[in-house]
Amino acid sequence: LNLTADDFPKACADEDLMDLLLKYSLEAERIMVPEFFESDMGEVVLRSKFEMERDAFCAVDYDALWKQNGWLDFFQTLKGGNTGTNKETKEKEIANLKEEVWEEIDDDMEDAQRHRHFIRH
Repeated sequence: LNLTADDFPKACADEDLMDLLLKYSLEAERIMVPEFFESDMGEVVLRSKFEMERDAFCAVDYDALWKQNGWLDFFQTLKGGNTGTNKETKEKEIANLKEEVWEEIDDDMEDAQRHRHFIRH
């Protein structure tokens, strides 16, 4: 498909949360490595890296994705399903695909929780 992460709609943390994360990150760095933090590269570098990594606090916005032209047809083609244009049919197909995707995400989250539990014990 030749797509990158930038080709998908994103749902990101809001600015208030990002500001709070930055504040606590800077405070933690100031406490843990005060010499570096006070140096010429300290806070400036940390702020710059934080800004570069903002996308780490984003995920694919699946609701917006389903509304974009072409994606439903693409997924239906993969499943060998109907790619017709009937609006009611497409809405049902979108609902079914959403449910399948969220089930996959739930399964992945359960797997991740099991792995975290195993690692901790």
